[in-house]
Amino acid sequence: MGHANASSIRIRPCQPDDWGPVSDLLHKVFAGEGYTSPEQAAKAYTQQNLSANGVMLVAEDPTGIVGSVLLLSPEDTLAQLAGADEMEFRLLAVAPHCRGKRVGAHLVQACIDRASAPPMRARRLVICTQPSMHAAQRLYEQLGFVRVPHRDFSLASTDGSPTQDRLVFTYSYLVAEQHRDR
Repeated sequence: MGHANASSIRIRPCQPDDWGPVSDLLHKVFAGEGYTSPEQAAKAYTQQNLSANGVMLVAEDPTGIVGSVLLLSPEDTLAQLAGADEMEFRLLAVAPHCRGKRVGAHLVQACIDRASAPPMRARRLVICTQPSMHAAQRLYEQLGFVRVPHRDFSLASTDGSPTQDRLVFTYSYLVAEQHRDR
């Protein structure tokens, strides 16, 4: 199987033919690696559920879809924490064979770029992550996100499993502009 490199990655909006590979990737990463139950994944990671919310972006290399992320506005039903003047992203997934190749960084950067551009014009981009997702947390910090512990929250279980904690990170466009101006 081919391996992604930074020059071969293309980020674009999800197209109708992409939903099968995107759903498979989300199941493999989130259910397969123990971040959500297979039952929850089967309900949540469907074209019908995801396409009705925000913008699904995909990372593509010559081998196909190697990553995806869902960019949401506060009005989208899957938004968990975006408030006024904010956008959020969820479900950042990178194929295991492409990790460490900057695929996730390209997807997050695409969210940063899109969220601040018209028509969205967000002042902040927010993300929550599970405490065990250390690689994702490092990536967010490398890209300029800051931990915001007072916004952390827990998700109650609907299937009897333990409550799941979420750590919140934000990217402030105003702070980023001030750093660029220096």
